[in-house]
Amino acid sequence: LQKPSNDKVLKSISGVGAKTFDYFKILVGLETNAVDRHLENFIQDAGMKVIGYTKHQEIINQAADDLNIRRTVLDHSIWTYMSEKKRGARK
Repeated sequence: LQKPSNDKVLKSISGVGAKTFDYFKILVGLETNAVDRHLENFIQDAGMKVIGYTKHQEIINQAADDLNIRRTVLDHSIWTYMSEKKRGARK
C-alpha cells in the first residue's frame, strides 16, 4: 500500500477507488484519511468550497498535522461527529 505502483493495481479492481484504497491504508496502520460524504460535508459546513477527493484529503491531513494528532484519529472523529449529527437530525 505504500508503493505508488500498487495504487493503480488495486484501483483496477472493480469497486476499489480512492476511498477504499485509503481505507485499506488506515486498516493496516498507515496515517491518512478516507474521504467520504461525512468528511466532505464537514468541510462544506466549515464554509470551504472544495472540489475533488485529493483536495478534501489534503485539508483533513493538514488540519491533523497542524493539531499534532494522528490523521486517522481526525478522520474517525469527524466521521463520528457528522454521523451523530445526521442521526440527531432524523429524530
